[in-house]
Amino acid sequence: MRLASPAAQTVERNRIIGNSVGISIASPVVVPPQIRYNTFIANGTAMVNNSAVAVDAENNFWGSAAGPTPGVDIVGPVDFTPFLQVPPGQPFVTTGPIANRPPSARPTRQLYVVIENPNDTAVSVQIQGYYLTNTQNLYVLEQINLAAESSPGSKVSRTYFANFDEFEFRFLPSDDRVLISVWGLNANGQLVDPHRLVNSELSRFEGDI
Repeated sequence: MRLASPAAQTVERNRIIGNSVGISIASPVVVPPQIRYNTFIANGTAMVNNSAVAVDAENNFWGSAAGPTPGVDIVGPVDFTPFLQVPPGQPFVTTGPIANRPPSARPTRQLYVVIENPNDTAVSVQIQGYYLTNTQNLYVLEQINLAAESSPGSKVSRTYFANFDEFEFRFLPSDDRVLISVWGLNANGQLVDPHRLVNSELSRFEGDI
């Protein structure tokens, strides 16, 4: 896609996939284009700005929850923050913020995650873990594949470091019937009562909420 008009330009809610350059902005551009709620995946470079104006490219998904890499995914003056951590409209499952601040020691030191596929076809799940301060800090990013129900590999478990005052885990399943549960573990590896969330207790959202 090439933007080269001196007039105002808006690009919203497109899937820009598998190009050498996703969007190219040429020097005739005068008014900063607004490029929002788009999904960029598997492009050589997602956006190249050859104009003298900074492009307004907030709230796009750049192919990773970690956002774009300047100089690689984007070239030139581009305002890309805040960015989406899931594609627009992509359903995701979340624990919500988990407070881990007791009077003495943090009760949860690790988070035990169980994911099960009840479908007769294979599915995938992306796992994102964040420790929360005044910002969301991504520290876990893993893509797992699950075999069809009753096959080896249809159920997997993971254990993640969670010794933070506050944290949140998000899951992006390719099928909304995937079963997910999370369990807090203390320093001795025992279950922590306040931090047990079975599948029905997890919250479900669309990606652009």
